Amino acid sequence: MTIDRNRLEQEAVKLLQKGKTDQAIERYQALVRDDPRDRRIRQKLSELYLQVGRVSEAEQHLRALAKSLVKSGQERQAVPLFKQLVKIKPDDAELREELGDCFIATGFPDDARKTYDAVLEMLERVYPSKAVPVLQKIIKLAPTEMPLQIKLAELYEASNWSEKAALEWQRLAGEARRLGRPDDRARFLTLALRLRPDMLVLLQEAAEARLATDEPQLALTHLQEAYQASPRNVRSLELLARTFQALQQPESARPVWLAAAQAHADAGAAIARADALRAALACGADDPKIKAEFGEADREAARYRLRLHTQPWAAPRALEAEVLRAEVQARYGFPTAPARPSKPRRLRCGLPPPCWSRWPSCSPPRATPRRRRACWGGCRGGGRGPRPAGPAGGGADRRWLRCARSCPRRYARRYPRRHPRRLRR
Repeated sequence: MTIDRNRLEQEAVKLLQKGKTDQAIERYQALVRDDPRDRRIRQKLSELYLQVGRVSEAEQHLRALAKSLVKSGQERQAVPLFKQLVKIKPDDAELREELGDCFIATGFPDDARKTYDAVLEMLERVYPSKAVPVLQKIIKLAPTEMPLQIKLAELYEASNWSEKAALEWQRLAGEARRLGRPDDRARFLTLALRLRPDMLVLLQEAAEARLATDEPQLALTHLQEAYQASPRNVRSLELLARTFQALQQPESARPVWLAAAQAHADAGAAIARADALRAALACGADDPKIKAEFGEADREAARYRLRLHTQPWAAPRALEAEVLRAEVQARYGFPTAPARPSKPRRLRCGLPPPCWSRWPSCSPPRATPRRRRACWGGCRGGGRGPRPAGPAGGGADRRWLRCARSCPRRYARRYPRRHPRRLRR
């Protein structure tokens, strides 16, 4: 059954003028039931609900109207509606988060940051799992703030997401290492080990961090657990040997360095093997077999370190370097450094290149014979460019004209940088 919408709306306006708000609300309700997508009528109805104190019904209509605006991509029009909803329900974190999303979509990151901070304060103690996506949005707005990232790891722990928390602490440790903060790195790795005490990589990184902060005794504790988990791990052996050296125990570090050298030999790492044997000798290993093994490993490592480009005979000579530089510049087209050949090129007729290769005022010849003759006529003194140097006499002019049809194409291929029009064709 269709209704006359214009008549109903006029009746509602007249009733409002007479102060009969309840009867006007009934008319607007009929209009909304007839067309729920009419945003203007729905907003008017929500305003009337607020006037008469029916807050819950007003909130329902305002929420539906704001979500329809967001769904249609009109976030700017939805912002005042969400602000009105936040005034109605100030404890609703979902409404505040949607308001922050609208601020982001409309290009107001500062207002969005304030809104997200309020939501985070409401959720982080009661519902930490719901606070995680809000904090992630804040981190996108301020990716360089380390306290926010630390709070994210703490929220992961509070939400009982141990795997994510351990990975986040490990990532923060890597960031602290990049920023040159060894104390923070050691603290983050300790927090990660509290969640994953059996993770070999975390044990090794924590030991390395403790060595960087001059705490070898704590590093030894981590390395003992790592050695029990994987006795043949090369990184654990090297860190353990370094820890013994830091504890002034060279007699304990010596066999560990030898075991690390053997592990490197099994893996085929010649350079690392030589370094391990050198460290073992520095710890007091005076066995002739170890010294002979080190000499062999050092020679093999020298072969691996050999780089041909560092040899004296591989250094380019001055002329070759200039020619190579010119060819590279010509290939990649550097405008400030045009390529030049190592020797002056002469055309097939025996004359030097035409004037348009040396004076930019002369255009390169076109494909038609008439234009070629015109350009070469100018080169000979009767046109735009100066006459090129060459043998005097009529024979030179005739030879110049004879080569006009064949030489330019070959010359353009040789000097592509000087003939942009030829390349465009």
